[in-house]
Amino acid sequence: MNISDRLKEQMKIRKISVPGLSEKTGISENTIKNYLYRGQEPRAEAMLAIANALDISAAYLRGAVSYTHLTLPT
Repeated sequence: MNISDRLKEQMKIRKISVPGLSEKTGISENTIKNYLYRGQEPRAEAMLAIANALDISAAYLRGAVSYTHLTLPT
């Protein structure tokens, strides 16, 4: 899966729309649509804003890990 696929999946799971994600992140709706449908990859700041808004790790969104949250060993 790529960033677009992961973003679509997590938005669907959390029932968040493009306008809703835009409001939570401060990223324009058009830019979010570019991430979703045109394969544009977010810059680091936008990636972190999206990950925080969706309560997932940026590493998951990038595809570096296959799980949504990073946990620290106890």
